[in-house]
Amino acid sequence: MSLENIIAHIQSESDKEKQAILDQAKKDEQSIIEEAWAQRDELYKDLFKKEEESILAEKKRVIVNESIEGKKRILKRKQELIDALFQQVENSLKKSDLKKKQVFNDKEIDAQEDVTDFLKRIRFELEPEIVKILFS
Repeated sequence: MSLENIIAHIQSESDKEKQAILDQAKKDEQSIIEEAWAQRDELYKDLFKKEEESILAEKKRVIVNESIEGKKRILKRKQELIDALFQQVENSLKKSDLKKKQVFNDKEIDAQEDVTDFLKRIRFELEPEIVKILFS
């Protein structure tokens, strides 16, 4: 074999090896790209799921808070109605001549009753019944 044939043979073999390396690199490149896309898709799904869960939790929190606030407003309004009712009763009683009788062994005496104190005493007993009547 001549030197030129040997060089040509070496050149041919190196070209084949170079092509094999390039082909393998192309396959590896494609495999790496596919794996990267798969990882990206998985990360996207995980991120989307976490954000969806976060949004649903926030939505639930807002609904619960608004429900509680709504109930507070209703209770406040009911209390305002009851307070207004007792205020009207107090005003009516103050206009009337409310007297209580003090009974002793030998006599009865009419005594002026303080309407505000009277209503404070009976409110505790009457308020639950009034609530039942008004709001049931």
